Amino acid sequence: MVSRAVKLPKCTFHPEVIAVGKCVNCGRYFCNFCLEVVEKLVGERCIECLSANELKQRTSIKKFSLLYVTGFLASLTLAILGFQSIQPPYFLSALMGEYWWITVMDWMEKKTPEPIVWLAIVATIGFIFFAFFDVRGTLRLRRTLPEHGFCPKCGKVLFGNRICQNCGKELLIPPPEFPDIKWLRDYLKMKEKTMVSYEEELAKRKKEIRTKYRRRKRIVRPPD
Repeated sequence: MVSRAVKLPKCTFHPEVIAVGKCVNCGRYFCNFCLEVVEKLVGERCIECLSANELKQRTSIKKFSLLYVTGFLASLTLAILGFQSIQPPYFLSALMGEYWWITVMDWMEKKTPEPIVWLAIVATIGFIFFAFFDVRGTLRLRRTLPEHGFCPKCGKVLFGNRICQNCGKELLIPPPEFPDIKWLRDYLKMKEKTMVSYEEELAKRKKEIRTKYRRRKRIVRPPD
C-alpha cells in the first residue's frame, strides 16, 4: 500500500512554519503566533485583520487635520472673545457721550471672569502643543510602517511589493518580504505569544481528534 504524502498548509506570514488554523475574516492560513482570539467573537483572526483598521486610523492625516484645525479655531475664537470681554469698552463709551455709564454697567454685568479667560488661553496653547506632537508622531509612524512591512496608508501587509495591492500606495523603498509581527504586537500592546513547535502542535491535534472520535463501548442489556 502506497501512502500519499499529506501537504500541510503553511503560515501566510511565516512560510517555513506549518499553519495551525485560518482567519475567519480573510480565510488565509496562519501559525499560532499570527492568530488571535478576540473576546465575544467566534473564531480566530489574523494579526493583519486586527491591526489594519487601527493602523489606518492612526495614520490618517485628513482626520487629524480636520479635527485639530476645527478644535484650534474654536478654542482660539473663545479665547479672543473672552479676552476682549475683560477689556473696558472705551470706544463705545466715548460714542455714548453723557450716557457712557450705561455702557460700562452693561459691560460689568456681562463680562467674562478673568480666570476663565486666562484658562481658555492656556487651554488653547496646550491644544496647539498636543496637536503638534500628535501629528509629528503620526508622520513618524507613516515613515516607519514600510520598514516593518505594512502600508502607511491602509495598514495592509506589503509582502515586499513597492505598490500596495490594497490601496495602490507606491513606496520609494521596497519593504521586507514579510511583516514584522513582533514589532506590531509591541506597538499595538497585544498579549505576548510564542511560536509553538510543529511536533507538539501536531501531536496535540491528533490527540484531540482521537479523543473526539473515540468509539464508545456498547452497553449490553440483559434479555427481558
